[in-house]
Amino acid sequence: MKEIKLDSSQMISELFKKKKETTYDNNIIVDEKNFTILLLNKRKDFENLLIKKGNKSKKIWLDYIKWEENNGSIENTRSIWYRFMNLYNREKEIYLKYIHFELKNNNIEKARFIFEKGVNSLPFSEFFFFEI
Repeated sequence: MKEIKLDSSQMISELFKKKKETTYDNNIIVDEKNFTILLLNKRKDFENLLIKKGNKSKKIWLDYIKWEENNGSIENTRSIWYRFMNLYNREKEIYLKYIHFELKNNNIEKARFIFEKGVNSLPFSEFFFFEI
């Protein structure tokens, strides 16, 4: 068997080529053209699960937010956070997570707006120990 030697730059360029050509999800190999369809189907699955559970499962909402954020769609993630906040607008932990998301994405004004909304929505006794 003939040995092939690659230097590190060749190896990196080959990996980037493969990354552009294929994406892996649940051991299914898809090209970039079909990746959008895969994302839409996954979003539809999350939405159907939320409808089935009656929008009251925090774990499903948080999983959906995490999945959307991992796929790099900040605007879609922000939209899901907004919907989630309308359901759970009396819970300090949800405000903290949403503020953390906005700060992580360098949106200081939006984080400040959410903080002010939390101050106005939650009782002072709950919000007194609000940490960022």
